[in-house]
Amino acid sequence: MKWIDRWYVGSFTNSEKEYTVSLAEDGKTWGCSCPAWTFQRHRIRDGICKHIRQIQNLHEEDMLLKHYPKHYPDNVTHDDFFTEEEFTL
Repeated sequence: MKWIDRWYVGSFTNSEKEYTVSLAEDGKTWGCSCPAWTFQRHRIRDGICKHIRQIQNLHEEDMLLKHYPKHYPDNVTHDDFFTEEEFTL
């Protein structure tokens, strides 16, 4: 699987931690490096952790508001292009 987009999302509970959220080339498959997604994604709602959900919500806002460049919250940074495999599904 090729990942085409990547964000770094700060932990909601520990300001020293950061997780990687990636979107696959199909535009529908998401991955996250957080423990909830990595180890228990079958138990969380829709297999989507809160870090992925935050990025999905930002995308929806951008689509509605037509923001360019994208404005991310302080706990999010973004890579413009990324293609390496990063998560095992």
